[in-house]
Formats: sequence, C-alpha cells, structure tokens
Amino acid sequence: MNGERPVVVDTKTLPPDPSLVRSLGLHHSLTTAIADLVDNSIDAGAKHILIRLEQRGIRTVGLAVIDDGRGMDESAVDSAMTYAKKRDYGDSDLGHFGLGLKAASLSQAETLVVWSRAYGANAVGRMLNREEVGRNHAVSVLSGKQAEERLANTAAGFDTSTGTIVEWRDVYTFLSSDDPGDQASWLEQTINEIRTHLGVVLHRILATGSLAVTVQQYDLDLKAAGIPRSVEPIDPFGYRAVGASTYPRMLTVTLPGVPEPVSAVAHIWPAAAQEDGYRLFGRPGREHQGFYFYRNDRLLQIGGWNGIAHAKPAYELGRVAIELRDDIDRFVTINPEKSGLVLAAEFDEAIRKARFDEGRGGFAEYLTDLEDRSRQSRARKRLPVTLVEPGFGLPGSVIDVIDETVQISEATEAIEIRWRALPLDKVFEVDLEDHRLNLNARMRDVLVGHRSRDPDDAPVLKVLFLLLMSNTFESSWLGPAERQRLDAWQEILLSAVDEQRHATEHRSSSSD
Repeated sequence: MNGERPVVVDTKTLPPDPSLVRSLGLHHSLTTAIADLVDNSIDAGAKHILIRLEQRGIRTVGLAVIDDGRGMDESAVDSAMTYAKKRDYGDSDLGHFGLGLKAASLSQAETLVVWSRAYGANAVGRMLNREEVGRNHAVSVLSGKQAEERLANTAAGFDTSTGTIVEWRDVYTFLSSDDPGDQASWLEQTINEIRTHLGVVLHRILATGSLAVTVQQYDLDLKAAGIPRSVEPIDPFGYRAVGASTYPRMLTVTLPGVPEPVSAVAHIWPAAAQEDGYRLFGRPGREHQGFYFYRNDRLLQIGGWNGIAHAKPAYELGRVAIELRDDIDRFVTINPEKSGLVLAAEFDEAIRKARFDEGRGGFAEYLTDLEDRSRQSRARKRLPVTLVEPGFGLPGSVIDVIDETVQISEATEAIEIRWRALPLDKVFEVDLEDHRLNLNARMRDVLVGHRSRDPDDAPVLKVLFLLLMSNTFESSWLGPAERQRLDAWQEILLSAVDEQRHATEHRSSSSD
C-alpha cells in the first residue's frame, strides 16, 4: 500500500446475474410460498383471505389469493413488484425481507399478476414474468379498467372495494398428469396440505377470530367456484390433558446486552397423544420435537433443536415456544421462506443456560424430565416384532398402537401409504426411493367400499399391506426373488379386486 487515495473516474450500475435473481425462493414449497402471500394480506389488514386453485378441465393451472386488505395505489404496487427493494416494516408486520411476493410467486409460476385498489385510489395492475427477472427488471403495467373489472368480479364472498388479488399463471409446480384420478387425488391432497400448513403457522392469529382464511376450487371455463373450505387453527401446544404435572414451565433466556429476557415456555405433551396438534401434517409427533419460534404470533420454525440438543425418541414429547422480538434480531437469521432459522452462538448458549422462573433447574433439567417421562410412557414391554414405521396414511390412534406394541425398524425411515393412479394391472406399487407404498386410486372405491378422499381411510387394508411389505422396505433394492414375490401378490390381489368389483356390481344391480 502506497497510501494514495483511489481516484474515482466513473460509476457503473451492474445488475445481478439473472440466474442469481431467479434463484431467490428456490427453497419454497407450494405451501410456504402461499403462506408468504397470506402474510402480505395479513400485513395489509385483511379480515378475509380466499385462496383459489384454478382449473381448466381436469388440470389445476393457476392460483389466486384474494383479500380485503388496504390494497395498493400506483406507488405502493410498484414498490411491491420491485426486486431487491426492501420496504419498511411495522413492528407487528409478518413480512421481513421485502422479497416474499416476488420470490414466493416466481418459485412456483412463470408469471405473477397483481391487481389492487386502495381507498380513494384507482385500481392498478402489474405483471412480472420469471424470464424477465434479472434480465431487464421490467414490470408490465396493466390496464386500470381491467383492474377495476377484475376486482369487481371476483365473487369472493366478501367486499373487495379495497384489497388485492395475487395471481400465479403458468404454474410449473402443479401436477401435469392427464389422468383424472391422479389429478383429483392431487388436488384434494394439495388443498388439505395448504389448510394444514396455514392452520399450523397462523394458529395464534386464526384463534383470535379476527381473520378468516378459506381455500376453494375454481373452474375458469365455467366461472364456477367450489365450496370454500376454512382453515382452522392447529395448535402445536394444544393438548387437553396435562403431560407432566409441573409443566408447562417458563424459562428465562438472557441474551448479552438485551435488558429484557426472551420468553420461552417448555412443554411436555401427554403420552400417546392423538390430536392433530401433536401429529402435525399427519406425521408422527416425534418428528416435530424441539423449538417453535414465533414472531408477531406467526410460527417461523416447527420443531428442531437447532444443534442445542440432538433429536431422539426420548425427547419426542418435548416442545418449547420461544418469542422473537425486534431487539434480538442480531441474534437470529430467518430464512426468506420463513420455514426455519439459525441462531447466533450467543443465543445457543443462552438457551443452554436458561433457568426456570420458579423452582430449581433449567433447560438441561427439562431434557432430563423429557427422558423420564418418555421412559414412563414406554413402560409397557413391546413384543419382539420389528415393523417399518408408518408415517402417513393411517389414523393416529393406529400408529400409536403400532409404536407401543412392536419394535420400530431402524433400517429405514417411516413410509407413506398413499393413493395414486397406477396402471390397471397393479393393485400396489413399492417406491423404495421415496419410502412410499402406493395403492391404486383407480381401485379405491372397490377397496375402501365407498367413495373416499380421506387420506387415513381403509385402515385394516393398509395395516395388512404394511405387515406384508415391511421387510421389503427395509431393503435398499428389489432383488429378483423379491420382485417375483411382489408379482405373485399382484396377481392374487388383482383377482381378489375383480371378485370384489363383481360382487359389488351384482349387489347394486339386484337392489335396482
């Protein structure tokens, strides 16, 4: 270094690489992306939010989120559609990065369209295309008249004189199958997943009764809407019976340089809980042990110990609710998808050293109490039988009995039992890579005995399949002998399905 001051002769504006800009939101799932749009609606003061899955024929092709919030004028909508511009958030806002609308939408769809109207302002419309993002930063300005018509003709079931419609067009993450059964099953499953995810992450807000969120199908050709299905709160701490007599207990988490301690409440769920709040997303409750971080009553992390403790069966009943505030932002990094966070080393250490407000002990003793409670709940001796764990497709009560009765195989992760449209020469399909046992949705009415969209239906049939296939899923590949065995079962089961179908048709014709 020679100490000379650098001489500036010019400046250049260097736009980010298009591929980098388009990678924002890469880790969004469909449900987290929709949740980001719902967050924006809540920040805009919406009392009603409608999520529409738009169909043409059998296919779901688009999505619209409609709200009755404050809406936006020309300036506000331009700010909302500008990439890499972070707006100022209020203390109570759920938004955090200024990227949610764009990143969430373009992680799922080729085109984002926004229609909006603020009180006393003209309706506005903007469109952003995924291919244009990062190339020229262009946002299309849409017809004000069209925006007026779009807002006036939503038939949302609530007043949209002010509010916003966010549309996803050319959605590339939706199912592309041409099979009607596959499409119907996917749509029903997707609606349930949206309702469940929003019910969990917004459970505190929904429980106040100040917000109504609904999901419905909408036929674009017929302009016909299905029945709105409400999103109900699913509380991860909503147990009715007491899990342990001394819990829940308040932990004092003291961060350096922060006068007010962080609020953390340690809970122990009752053993063998069957509530939706424990078996979140239809998965075993043990998968959601750990920390639940909230910001402005919005749940940002659903379980996980953040490296402070290791997930293990003995901690399966443990959940800790922790409240985040603006004055501790420097200790927390929230990912843009709002589906998890990273704690600074100081925050890790503060939780490890956290003490109970009343009585002796703290976080370390809480983990010990979890182990003691788990040991008590498992006092019943399990039979010396090993079975692969069912993670989805059976009622929670059945999964609990399986867990309490037999040893759970450690050779593989939990499997899902789902209905899928398969070729007519298959009753079932073994998918070792995705740990999934697929049953033929085309035969569902015959196998179940009636029309059903319940993901936990036919428990007797599914348990029998589980018992039959458990050893198969403990293998990493299907050898020739195993394939021959599965082929033989296919033939036998196909014959049984045909006989069942004929018997059903005979009974039906006899009753006529």
